[in-house]
Amino acid sequence: MGVKKNIILIAAAGVLLITALFTYKERDLFSKQPMVAFSKIVNQGNLDTLTLTIYYVRPYTLTPIAWNVSDLISMYDEKIIIDGSDLVEHIDLFIQMSNVTPTPVADETQMNARVYYVFKTSLGRKILEVSMWGGRPNRTIFVNGVEVEENDIYYEILVPFLSEKALQGLGFR
Repeated sequence: MGVKKNIILIAAAGVLLITALFTYKERDLFSKQPMVAFSKIVNQGNLDTLTLTIYYVRPYTLTPIAWNVSDLISMYDEKIIIDGSDLVEHIDLFIQMSNVTPTPVADETQMNARVYYVFKTSLGRKILEVSMWGGRPNRTIFVNGVEVEENDIYYEILVPFLSEKALQGLGFR
């Protein structure tokens, strides 16, 4: 009986290891493929095929637990939807953003979402998601679900679209 039990345990461990490896690869693919699609659309100047939706809550809103994106979407202070025709005039910002290579952090933290924005195609496919912030002394940002080092362009994208009150809340004014 001991040999059969060991074989079953080894097989189960192998299945778990393979599952973990494929899950990591899927996460990695999800983080890269939408960014490639975003870059392609921006570089071709096809912004009119996109919609940008921004969710914002005051950064110092006290919550009993850290918020994920779903929490923010259900309890936002502001929601702004920008059609592609209104994105076109800011194409330079989007080109800058598409040229940034996000740098993943070594050890991910828990998200505490206060700002979330998502670019979707006309078919509703998400091609880029940005959530702010991670739980570090130095702020981190989640790009397509992967925690990355901060880059100013992720903030600069917001400036033309957020209200003055929101910009003040974020310290941009």
